[in-house]
Amino acid sequence: VSQFDNYLTVTQALSRPLSVDDFKLHDADSVKEDITIRLRNESVSSPFFSTNADGPVLEFNLDDIKAGDIELVGGGTVGNASYVLQISDGRHTVSEDLLIETVAQTLELEVTGALAILQGDKAAAVSSELLSVTTNSAAEDVMFKITRGPSFGIITSTETAGESSDNTTIFSWDELTNGKMQYEQTDMTQSNDEFEIEISNRFSQLPAVKVKVRVAALVKEFAKPPSVSFHDQLIS
Repeated sequence: VSQFDNYLTVTQALSRPLSVDDFKLHDADSVKEDITIRLRNESVSSPFFSTNADGPVLEFNLDDIKAGDIELVGGGTVGNASYVLQISDGRHTVSEDLLIETVAQTLELEVTGALAILQGDKAAAVSSELLSVTTNSAAEDVMFKITRGPSFGIITSTETAGESSDNTTIFSWDELTNGKMQYEQTDMTQSNDEFEIEISNRFSQLPAVKVKVRVAALVKEFAKPPSVSFHDQLIS
């Protein structure tokens, strides 16, 4: 083995498949047997899991990685962990140090503008463009909570439309990105509204942010004709 990358990253409490590019292994001789990787420090829990086995594995080969069968699993604690790997091509064996950094799950929410609805329309979508999320968390771990509902409308899910007039107070990122959330007007006479919403994942909860609702008038005021002076009338 003439080349080996000894640094990997994984997100806190998440898993990702290993790829050949992770290790950048290169066998410099003519031996054709598959390269085998074994974790030497067996006293620590292995961060490697096989999709074909229940639990962590101590040994796997390059073909397993190419097949997508080996996953790197991040622990719940952010930080670095050191391992020693024994790498063999069947004839030659080397030991390599491996550093795995577990990075924190991050979460950001930006309200990109006001929710717009036409006066008289029953509902307008609460979209993922309006509530823009940036995260490295798994989608199923990201949740929204309405901490203060709108005064002249309700937040509902299209999946329960017609079943209940209650506010939807908790919904998932999947529901948001799949276009299932909406603002429904309950008072057609109002021109403005607002509500507050917070976002969370398994490790953090952000402070609630305000979402404004702008109701566009159904009938626009026509422009007044230009005034004509008495002098201009005499001339004409």
